[in-house]
Amino acid sequence: MNQVVEISRDDTPARQEPLADGTPDQLADGRYRDALAALVEDAISNQRLEMLVDRLTSTLGSIGLNCGPRVTGDILGRLGHHLIQADARRRAANEAEQAKKAGRASH
Repeated sequence: MNQVVEISRDDTPARQEPLADGTPDQLADGRYRDALAALVEDAISNQRLEMLVDRLTSTLGSIGLNCGPRVTGDILGRLGHHLIQADARRRAANEAEQAKKAGRASH
């Protein structure tokens, strides 16, 4: 597990409306993102990413076990959604870079 890992602040769970600044949900979301980003940064810099992944997946497993199969399905669905979105962004960036190299896009 030595690939570049980042926690995007653009990825948010599917919501119907954006949260207003300063709501308890938005403040919690920021805290969780910051904490996770710090954990990922620490794990990468100390070459412990596999250990962090093990802890994160164990925690998600405990949540799923304690909350039931619907929550477990929701966890897996959200993971799939985030993977699809991240892959789409990566593909779009690669296509834009290729177009730029081929002179088809403005610099």
